[in-house]
Amino acid sequence: MASLTGDALIEAIDGPVAPATLEGKSMPVLTRFAQGRIGFRMMGKFAKAPAPVPVLKVVFENGMSVRVGADQVFLKQPMTPAKASELQPGDGIVPSWDYRDGYRPPDLPDRRPADGTLRVASVAADGEAEVWSAPVRETGVFFLHCGALLRA
Repeated sequence: MASLTGDALIEAIDGPVAPATLEGKSMPVLTRFAQGRIGFRMMGKFAKAPAPVPVLKVVFENGMSVRVGADQVFLKQPMTPAKASELQPGDGIVPSWDYRDGYRPPDLPDRRPADGTLRVASVAADGEAEVWSAPVRETGVFFLHCGALLRA
């Protein structure tokens, strides 16, 4: 079950949205199907956990970050589950998109060649916070606004 802080940004059909604004609501979110295609499926009603939990701040190579419960499951390439507490800098998370393998954009000379991953830059304890969760129909996974694929 997802363990997202209220300010985590989920990639929804109308753009990024924070779980704290969705308590008791459902909405279509960006997901990945078994065949690798991406599309939208309903994320069920958001529910807040009964008590605050310890959270981690996961920062990605693109400079974006998310705060999640330590038990939040990310999907590392190739679709291997890993709890946030198990992530290490350099881990490659399944992204919503990437350039074709080996490509390096000419306007981003410091970017590493594309390899179909979004790399973890750092993981650190970030206090305690309220967290929200919701199921995703059919796929059980969803993308954050930063591009990372997580298990619902």
